[in-house]
Amino acid sequence: MKKDPVQETIMSGLSEAAPKMMKQASAVMKSLQGLQQKAAGVCQVLSRRPTAESQEIHRVVFGMPGGVDTPLIPGNVARRGQPLRRAVLDMELSGAYALPAERDRPLPQKPQES
Repeated sequence: MKKDPVQETIMSGLSEAAPKMMKQASAVMKSLQGLQQKAAGVCQVLSRRPTAESQEIHRVVFGMPGGVDTPLIPGNVARRGQPLRRAVLDMELSGAYALPAERDRPLPQKPQES
């Protein structure tokens, strides 16, 4: 029986490509295992319940908007749930300038036509 040259070419190409494909498949499987481990770690972190201590730290840092025990910053200005640094900066800047009253503002001028 005579061998088909086209089929021989296909078979030799497959034989050459097979080891490279096996290495690639092995690398993919290893990376999938690593990703699976990382995903399991993320899932574990996300499923944890916050402790009372971490909740207290979160409340102190971020505040409780509209809460009864909303902490005050210097000058007796309520924080309104914004970060403390921002509230202090807003308070300091508010004393640096005052906006003119609505009646004191000049009306916008229309551009003059030449």
